[in-house]
This record gives sequence, structure tokens and C-alpha cells, in this order.
Amino acid sequence: MSLHDRLGLDLDEVAARAGDYARLLPAGPAAVADMALRQLRRLEEAGRLGEQLFAEAVEALAFRPEKKLLRAAIQWAGDAVLREAPPATGDGGPGFTTDPSPQAGIAAGPSRWVDAVLHAMALIFAQDTLALQERAVRLSVKLSARAGTEARDAIRAAATGLPAELREKIAAAYGGGIVADEVSVADEVSVAPLSAPSDLRRMPPPIGSPEELAHAVAAFGYSSGLYEFDRLLAGLAEWSDRDADALRAALHPWWHPFDPHFFGHYEHETRESTVGALRHAFLAFASPQDGKTLSDAPPKHAAWPMRPNPFDRFAMSRALEIAGRFENGGRYPVLLATPTAGSGHLEPGVLLDRLERLEAAGVQALPRDLAQALLRLPREVPSGDVQRAGRLASDAGRACAVWMRGDGLADPQVIVSIDTRAGYRVERSLRATVTLPAEAAELVPEPIRELLGPRPDTVYTLEQWPPVMPSHREIVAAHLACCLPPWMDRSDGQVRVLADLAHGHGPLATGMAYALTCGMGHERTAERAAATDAL
Repeated sequence: MSLHDRLGLDLDEVAARAGDYARLLPAGPAAVADMALRQLRRLEEAGRLGEQLFAEAVEALAFRPEKKLLRAAIQWAGDAVLREAPPATGDGGPGFTTDPSPQAGIAAGPSRWVDAVLHAMALIFAQDTLALQERAVRLSVKLSARAGTEARDAIRAAATGLPAELREKIAAAYGGGIVADEVSVADEVSVAPLSAPSDLRRMPPPIGSPEELAHAVAAFGYSSGLYEFDRLLAGLAEWSDRDADALRAALHPWWHPFDPHFFGHYEHETRESTVGALRHAFLAFASPQDGKTLSDAPPKHAAWPMRPNPFDRFAMSRALEIAGRFENGGRYPVLLATPTAGSGHLEPGVLLDRLERLEAAGVQALPRDLAQALLRLPREVPSGDVQRAGRLASDAGRACAVWMRGDGLADPQVIVSIDTRAGYRVERSLRATVTLPAEAAELVPEPIRELLGPRPDTVYTLEQWPPVMPSHREIVAAHLACCLPPWMDRSDGQVRVLADLAHGHGPLATGMAYALTCGMGHERTAERAAATDAL
């Protein structure tokens, strides 16, 4: 754009490329379309723009979503017909009449621009912005006396969808008898309800061998995601119990010689992350003494970010509790929380199979692994699974039975507010509070309670949050409402997380409304489109 402006094209050069400029208007980027509009307007003002290209240009602009371009199109259209208008008598100046009737405005008389402008205004009537509709109606009323038959019909047809006050203005200028669009009872009956969004994501297969597991943990990084995190923890539980010697041998080149830096532990600081926590869990199995060295290290300054967000902290704590089990000589033959669906959900029957396996092995379930498993259960559990859960004897089994009966996490009330802080500049952010019903709050396990405190933060792991609470997406949305605002001008794709919530369960309220509003207010088209997909 800057190069184009610096070329300083004269009118002859612009005229030679007028068709190219017109073709940039319907789908070019906003800045490109704005440049093309300026050049075409130069030609029109100089009397060198053909009627066909003018009609093509104003109608192309009428389809644009950008309000700035639509306002410019209406302004240009009005100016163009004013320049083409024949002289009129009266005190209103050239081209105007002092007649106070609704048709007052641009004087009657032939003009090669009028019908093209009215067809464009009819298109703008369909915009969902009242200010744009008002501008288009004002210009259409001024042009009514010079409208051709086809243009009048187009305006009358488009006016049926306008608000009542604007529709009445068009009716007065174009002959009356314009009624609002109404949906008939037959139309309402024929409309099929929207089906639930389908989730076609497939879960990756379980780890097939100790060697595959060692290779996968070596490849795990910050962009690997929560599903791979769960898959590796599940592989660690499975193969540490199934073939411990083979797994230790496969992991040996990965961790040896032991370097605390590889696990986020430095001389003067600790870099907390899901990557470091997962590596710690594998080290604790492969070399329990070295794992214990990390666990027993004195507290150090935490590197940025100072506090991991609650969802990352929850994942980290799940890995570290498994590390603690291995460091203390224990075993954990199956991970309870591994999801069975792309939404993050866990089939109730599969969870019961895993709990029965732990009971048969005489192994106590880890608290955070159990908490994550319960959070991934669907909101409605088949009665047969509820009865089966009631026959479990362990503490984890009894907790699962209570949850499956419907006494798990109650739907909270989410309140979002705007927080203003004054420093050397004023900063505004969103804050959310998640409040559970009083009778239900004390029943919530502590690991889950830690997830109920949204806070504003700049976080790079938003896409990992929906699978943590797939049956309580309003709580996830409350967190997103607090953390999306800093991303409103970025191209990192963080807004795409909103679409994942559509595959979750549970009611949606204030939290999701604010999160969607943030996404649809993003500066970038692709991000706004992702939020619209979620809506």
C-alpha cells in the first residue's frame, strides 16, 4: 500500500487500470479496498469513470462487512449523484429543492448514477447496523423522485426488513404499502432445529511399546498439548507396571547423565511448566533417587511466569503426584483420567474398569488423577454404570459413585466485571468470580476447587483448557474471558479455543458471553471467524 501511494499515479494511469481497481473492491483486504475506492473516486470526480464500472463498484462495496468502507460507499454514492444532478430552483443551492415533502433532497431529473446507487442502498438495508441503515435510507429518500422502475422495486422489496421507523420513511417516499417481513406459522413449523455440533476428532492410539514411549517423551514440548500429555502419563503408568525393566532401559539415554536444568531446575530459579513436570514423572520412575533430588530441592525464585495458571498448575500437579508415588517405591498401573473422546470426555464404563483394576492391584488412586477423571465424566451417566460404581469398595470408588449419582460439581454462578487499574496509564481487564451453591461447595474436592479461581493473565496454553472440564464449559469460559483480552491484536490463534467449547457440555451464561464478545472483537478476521464458528 505504501509503495502504491508513493508511485503517485496520474489520472491517465489510474484510468488505464480502472477495471483492476473495481475488481479489488468485493474481496480485497480492507486497506486494499480502501485504496481502490480512493482511486475510483478520483476518476469519478474527474468525470472519467464509466457508468458500468461505477455501478459495479458501489454494489461491490455494499457487500463489504467493514463499516468504514460502507460509510465511505454511501458518502461517495451521495456525492456522485449530487455531482450528476441537474440544477433545481429554490433556496437550497444547486441540485436541491426547498420542498419539505419526504421527497425533498436531490432534484428530479435523469441521472446515469441514480439506479446504480439505489440498488447498492437496497443491499445496505440488509446490514445489521442501524447507523448504516439510517444513512442508506436518507440517501434513498433523497433519490426517490429520480428512481427508475427497477430501482424503486428493489428499494421497496429491501425495505420490508427495516425497522418500523425507517420502513415508514421509505413507504412515504416510494408510494406506501410496505409491510414488515413476517415468518409464517408454516415457515416456523418447517424449520428444523440445529443439531449438536459433531466432534470428529479422534483420540491418538495408546503407546505400543517402551521404546515408543521413550521416543514420545523425548519429543514432548511446549506445543504438544494436553492430549499428548495425558497419553504419555497413561503410557508411563501402563509400561512401568507391565515391563518396568524394558522401560527403564529405553529411558536411560534420555535422562542420563542427570542434569537438573533439563527438568527446569537451575541454580537460582525454577522454571515451572507442564513439560518439566512430565519429565520429572518419567525421571522419578527411571531413577527414583534423582527424581527425589528434584522434589527435595529447596524453594527457589520462580522464573516467569511467576504463577502458572490454574489449568497448567492442575496438569503439573497430576504429573508430580505420580512422580511422588514412584519416588516412594510405589506403583500406579493405570491412569484414571485419560480421555476417551476428542472433547476430553471419559466414558463412565472405562473409568469403572480402571478403578476396578486399581482395587484388584491394591493400589490407592491418586487424588488429582481421580479429580481429573471425575471432571471428564459426562453430565448424564447410564443407570447401569451408577449401580456398578456403587459396588466399588475403595475410597476412590465411593467418590466416583457419589459423583455419578449427580452429587458432583454443581453448576456455578459466573459473574464477570471490568477491572480498572490506574498507573502511568489506565489498564482495564475482565475479572470473573465462580460461585458454587453453598450446599455444594463443601463437597468439592480441593484439587477441583483450585480450578474455580479465574484471574487475568497472558497465557499461551488456552487451547489446553477445555479438555480439563468438558462437562463444565462455563467455568472454562470464565477463565477465557479473563485471559483473552491481551490477545485481541495477536495472530497466535488463541481465539480458536472458543470453538472447542462448543463440543463440551453444560449450560452457558455470562462467562461464555464475555469470551465470545472478546473473540468477535478481535482485530484480525481469522480470529473473529473462529469466534463466529463457536457461536
